[in-house]
Amino acid sequence: MSATWLAALLLWAGLPVVEVDRAPFEIRESSRVIITAETLADPDGRGAIRIIGDGLTIELDDDAVLRGAAADTDPDQMTGIGIVITGEDVTLRGGTISGYKVGVHARGADRLTIEGVTLRDNFRERLFSKPWREDERDRLEWRQNDDGEWMRRYGGGIVVEDASGVTIRNVRVRETQNGILFDRVHESRVYDNDASFLSGWGIALWRSSGNTISHNAFDFCVRGDGHRVDNRGHGAAAVLLTEQSSQNVVAINSLTHGGAGIICDAGDEAVGRTNPRDDTGWYAERGSNENVLLLNEIADAITYGIELSFCRGTMILRNQINRNATAGVRGRFAHGSVIMRNELEANGLAPADGRTPGAIALSNGSENHIRQTWSKRNSVGLSIWSDPNDPDHPREDLPWFMANPTEATGNTIGSNRFEEDGLGMRLDRLAETAIRGNEFFEFEDDTMMVMDEHTQQTVRRLSDPSIPGFTWPSPPLPGVKEPRFQRTPLRGRDHIVMLEWGPYDWSRPVARRSQPPADRLEYEVYGLKSESIDFDLTGARLLMHEHDRTSAGHHVHRLVIERVSDAEASYRIRAEDDEGNRLEHAGRFDAAE
Repeated sequence: MSATWLAALLLWAGLPVVEVDRAPFEIRESSRVIITAETLADPDGRGAIRIIGDGLTIELDDDAVLRGAAADTDPDQMTGIGIVITGEDVTLRGGTISGYKVGVHARGADRLTIEGVTLRDNFRERLFSKPWREDERDRLEWRQNDDGEWMRRYGGGIVVEDASGVTIRNVRVRETQNGILFDRVHESRVYDNDASFLSGWGIALWRSSGNTISHNAFDFCVRGDGHRVDNRGHGAAAVLLTEQSSQNVVAINSLTHGGAGIICDAGDEAVGRTNPRDDTGWYAERGSNENVLLLNEIADAITYGIELSFCRGTMILRNQINRNATAGVRGRFAHGSVIMRNELEANGLAPADGRTPGAIALSNGSENHIRQTWSKRNSVGLSIWSDPNDPDHPREDLPWFMANPTEATGNTIGSNRFEEDGLGMRLDRLAETAIRGNEFFEFEDDTMMVMDEHTQQTVRRLSDPSIPGFTWPSPPLPGVKEPRFQRTPLRGRDHIVMLEWGPYDWSRPVARRSQPPADRLEYEVYGLKSESIDFDLTGARLLMHEHDRTSAGHHVHRLVIERVSDAEASYRIRAEDDEGNRLEHAGRFDAAE
């Protein structure tokens, strides 16, 4: 349908129509937008399309693609912002945004609604880690963002700053580094979205509180090849809550195959690394506190399912936390947490350092309550310890340590079930620990519970099973989609396959090197759906072809190829499966890693 006929149809429907054919383009009234230019580069970093005014509704035509760069542009060369929103009570609906550093940027846009927008093929960094080695250049730095560092360095599908009452729903993000970034955003709702197969964060909150994040899929938010080398997540996560992001609800989400599932960190200002204050009392109970993590699927993370650092009052309730490499829940200086009615299975079976594996591992935390939780086939069911020389968090000269407890004291452990774990409970250097009604199944006597002498002298029976001040939360949870367990066909960390620009999404056949380059090259081929495949090579000869399967049964073909002659450096690999899926891969024997 031509743009003229489409405009006439929309006008007949009572919607003013705007044809966007240049950038920058300002929109100051409610409109239905048709994109007529193939590419619309942002000329000055203030947006290719600029929505200015309050109370506007802007609808992009379903077929509209706002593209900031040619389709063959390297992702780390994409610049600018697709749409900038500066008014209040604005609704942005529909369309696809590609080829920008940031898809949508809204500042001061109270009561903004973004719905039904697709963001794909936007900025993402080139990844340098390989299956045979890690590269520190892939590490994300998320501890600074007061000057917009997240957006400037890493980009994002949607970035919202200094706003409240925001709603983001039915948004899809792919082939982009970050999904949704909130900077000082409060009392907002994010639901029914799918921001998956990204190389950074599904959603990240900075100084943002009182938000509800529900019924979303933030899967395969991961970078580096850490699970194949040493289980390093490089700072990627499905959900990041940092720098005093408190009282948020994260519920009924799918958070699988990330660098981590959820990272909840107090932030550098909260502990005194930045903006130090003379008043030590300001740091008392300072952190990303009282967040509720409820009914999520958190699985197959390279590091931890949930990571808490310097946080108070976190509620971890009724989550499925499975197959995370180092630990299901890892807490450092976490206080007043309630960990209740979770199911944790097969966590900590591939720890990075040997110190903190297991279902739940808490160090230097006080008044944490672990209740009615089921631990099954983990390396360790529950570890709690006090370590004044914790190598993960050395006692820096920070005011937070002077204003908050730093010893493991007053923790309670009641009515939990431990089944077939390598070790049931390990308690070390604790004070005033209370225990009651825990059950152990399929254990030898010496693997049920291990305590050091100091803990044995101070442990007591938990006389009152109630938790002081705890009320089971019942927050409103907007959304209708069921994202959990939809990635079951990809369960297992071996389905994290990293490519040059991010994680493989299993939608097409790919080939990647599995060993350093040499005269003979080793490849892994994924996504072909037949066991018997004939590979056609040009410029190389096939020395070996083996068939394998992933833990969930997907086909993997392993190849070894070598040069045909010293004069021929380039080669091509072609294949097709029984369903017509085709692989075409080109390379050079003399290419760098």
